[in-house]
Amino acid sequence: AMFFAQTLFSIGLRQLLLPGVNIGQEVGIERNVAIGSIEAAIYIGAGLAFVGLLG
Repeated sequence: AMFFAQTLFSIGLRQLLLPGVNIGQEVGIERNVAIGSIEAAIYIGAGLAFVGLLG
C-alpha cells in the first residue's frame, strides 16, 4: 500500500514540476541527462519524505 501511495505521490510531483515533458523521449531517445536527474531527485525526495513521515 505504501509503495502505491509513494508512486502516486511521485507521479503527481513529476506532473507538477515537469509539465508537458515527455520523459521517455527526453531521457531514452535524446539522452537528456538533466531531465533524468530531475526525475531521479523527485523520486528520491518523495521516498525520503515518506521515510521521514512514516519511518
